[in-house]
Amino acid sequence: MGTGYIRIAIFIWFCCFHFGKAADPVLSWTTWTDSAGNTANENSDVTWAQIPLPTNTSYKLGAINYDSRGLEPLYNFAKAFINGAVFPYGVSWGVIDKILNGTLINDVTENYLDYVKEFAGYGALIVIGFLFLIIFPFIGMCFCCCRCCCNNCGGAMKQNPKDANNHCKRRTFAVILFVLIAFIVAGMICVYISNDQMTDTVATFDSTASNALDDLESFVDIFIFVSF
Repeated sequence: MGTGYIRIAIFIWFCCFHFGKAADPVLSWTTWTDSAGNTANENSDVTWAQIPLPTNTSYKLGAINYDSRGLEPLYNFAKAFINGAVFPYGVSWGVIDKILNGTLINDVTENYLDYVKEFAGYGALIVIGFLFLIIFPFIGMCFCCCRCCCNNCGGAMKQNPKDANNHCKRRTFAVILFVLIAFIVAGMICVYISNDQMTDTVATFDSTASNALDDLESFVDIFIFVSF
């Protein structure tokens, strides 16, 4: 038992004497590189290695080219009208959130002046639309009643001899009619071109959506390859 204590004491004395006399280790700066190629220098600046990306990946969709077919001024006018008159402050997404949360009525009650200022243009267009919806049928009904029942508004089959010699009046009416027809024809042309663009868009929707999903799958594959 005594011999064991002596051996332990000798071992402790040896360790203290040996390590106490040994010189302290000297640390030197070096550049460290891991297996992925990332390096760190003596200033602890890390340089990340370039991640090898797949070289055989190609996207199907590519750039989408838009052809306005000469209607760009009309589209710009429509956008300017909507952004300037209807929604001058942009689309109020906060109102949609309040509708979903059920707090819109309370907020309108407290801040009704702000809502009037924000939706004044939109409300004016709604009022004008309802007026057209009500006034046009009313005027048409009055015209039909006056023509059919009272023989007025052109219902009476007669012609004033003075009107037959009034060439200036006929020319003026002809010019006005021509201008109105030109506006109507231009509007119809714009409608047909817009409908043709809509038809082309719908016809290519399946292939465009399929290519977009394939490109999304390719992007996800690249992301997983880079991450892992």
